[in-house]
Amino acid sequence: MVALGQTAFINLLVSSLKAYAPTVDSHKIIKAGATAGVRKLVSHSEIHGVLKAYNHALTGTFVSMVSRDGSGRLLTVVACSFGRLLCGACGRVRIGVEKR
Repeated sequence: MVALGQTAFINLLVSSLKAYAPTVDSHKIIKAGATAGVRKLVSHSEIHGVLKAYNHALTGTFVSMVSRDGSGRLLTVVACSFGRLLCGACGRVRIGVEKR
């Protein structure tokens, strides 16, 4: 099940990168993984397309796996882990009320 999810994710990521960030080398992005290192591989103007491609691939993988397996529990854990890594690549913003 995990191998199927990984294969679906990689295939969706490659096709999404061609659509949203056509000038980016998909092999380098896949090799870097969902880490902050992705920002070092692409220019500032390309990062939005790369993040959009990651989002599309994660969402598509999640939907296809859940529809394939009614529960999709294992894939949910994997998708959430990738999502956390991707969010870490985007930077952190503190949200909340400052104490006086």
